[in-house]
Amino acid sequence: EATFHLLPQDEWRLVDLDNLAKPLLDSLFRPKKLPAPDGTKRLFEADDGQVVELILRKTVVTEERDQGVEVRVTWTEAGAGLPGFKVSSQE
Repeated sequence: EATFHLLPQDEWRLVDLDNLAKPLLDSLFRPKKLPAPDGTKRLFEADDGQVVELILRKTVVTEERDQGVEVRVTWTEAGAGLPGFKVSSQE
């Protein structure tokens, strides 16, 4: 799960969750083609094709300091079903 905390002026009802998820995944995982076209490092040395579960949520916050995204990433071992990353929120 990834929970996106948006301000009302962000027109949060019009923001598609899939459009929020793509840049998040791109910042966490390396692209399938190495090296990254922009030359930046990613948090994980795996591509986002290994994500097997992704749960997204958006909420409205009233304070600017509360906006952002909460993310938790876990790894599923090969013996526990389909191996891969699970992106989860931390609440």
